[in-house]
Amino acid sequence: MVVLQLLVGLSSSIMICCTRILIGEDSVRLEIKWNHFAQDSYSYGSRIDFEKEAISFENPLMPPSFEIKHWYSRTNFQAKRQTPTLPILKKGASYQLILDAEAYPQGSIYLRVVFFDRFGKELGFEILKDKKASFTYPKEAYSYEIALLNAGCERLTFRSIWLQSVFSPQEELIFLEEKCNPTSSSRLHIVFLEHLEDVYYEKDLFAECIDRLGDVVFVSDRADDVSMFHPQTEQFIMDCVARHSEARVQFFAYGPRGNLAAAYYSEKIKPAGLFLSSVFYPIETYHSLLEEQGISLSHVEDLIKRARREREERKDVSEGFVSSLVHPLRFLIQQFLDKDGS
Repeated sequence: MVVLQLLVGLSSSIMICCTRILIGEDSVRLEIKWNHFAQDSYSYGSRIDFEKEAISFENPLMPPSFEIKHWYSRTNFQAKRQTPTLPILKKGASYQLILDAEAYPQGSIYLRVVFFDRFGKELGFEILKDKKASFTYPKEAYSYEIALLNAGCERLTFRSIWLQSVFSPQEELIFLEEKCNPTSSSRLHIVFLEHLEDVYYEKDLFAECIDRLGDVVFVSDRADDVSMFHPQTEQFIMDCVARHSEARVQFFAYGPRGNLAAAYYSEKIKPAGLFLSSVFYPIETYHSLLEEQGISLSHVEDLIKRARREREERKDVSEGFVSSLVHPLRFLIQQFLDKDGS
């Protein structure tokens, strides 16, 4: 276990400074993808397109309550010719599922988690109707399955499901410091987190980020929406920059949410360095996320176009293959140190 220092907690977002992370040894975090096995998807009359970052599913005639997609923690390899796609869970522990998908009509997909004993007999199940919901793994369970259920869905864009441990408030964060005090007066590094939980599950990565860049301000949403644009968040960033008026600001983002936020703030704060990942959401997804948060941002498309151009200008020629094995934030830090960090 290690301790962390936090900067400030706002109603909709959280800023972390000089971070070290507190996390249990038995934590789980896994991104569940939609694989290509047809037997685990509802294929009758369905159109399923496997795109680079998402799966498009369409079937307006599919009956309600049927399974769109299924994942297993235990399989019969001889019968199915595939290995389990879900991790082993700790008995009695609590976990959270975060569904990264858009359905039409809105709210027309659910998740179902079914638990089984050692003999394969069903112990019970839970229906999760929210995109972010928790469940407790029964102490008697030996395996489980997750299904994506149709609740009147006509079409669906699916990216992934995050399965992760749930922490108690005592395990999550210890507030040790309530000030922003970077030691370097020449630079101000601001990193946009894709999810607040990243600081728990990627503790080595963020410790490395601090070691290589010095003091860093991390900005993240409290909820699973784009609240990095909340007026309080914006005011905090502007105040941070004002307090270090001589510093050159560097924005880092390693995913689609952070990319939009970094592009937005780099437009307001000039000059500023911009280091982005290669992954962007479709424009409609950004609009949907912003609408859920009650944020009005009229020039999303222009921001993304600018971010893509900036990304291409900085793209490392060696990135292609290796980036599939290395976290994108490591590439961004190295790019900064190689090109701008001297």
